[in-house]
Amino acid sequence: MRARGLIAAALVATACGHGGRPRVEHCREAGAHVAEAMKVVRPELAAAEVDPAPEVAALCAADGWSTKIVECYRVAATPRQARACSEQLTDEQREHARAMQEALYK
Repeated sequence: MRARGLIAAALVATACGHGGRPRVEHCREAGAHVAEAMKVVRPELAAAEVDPAPEVAALCAADGWSTKIVECYRVAATPRQARACSEQLTDEQREHARAMQEALYK
C-alpha cells in the first residue's frame, strides 16, 4: 500500500512540473519571452500581428524542455540572451523549434 502512495506522489509531482519537467505556466512565460525576442529579430511578425507565444509554449511542453532551459528563457531580456538559451536545447528540440519558426515566417 505504501508503494502505491509513493508512486502516486511521484506521478503527481511530475505532472505538476517537478522532477525536471517544466510547469505549464512556466512554459507560457518562457513562450512569451521567446515570442518577444522573435518579434524584435523578425519585425514582420509583429507587423502581421502574429503571436508565436502559444506555439512556443506548446513546443516547450511537448518536447519537455528542462527547467533550466525554461528558466533561462523566462529571464531572457534580449534576443541574444534568448539565443543563448536556445543553444542549450537538444538537437531534436532545436530542430522542432526551427520547424516552428519556419512555419511562422511563411
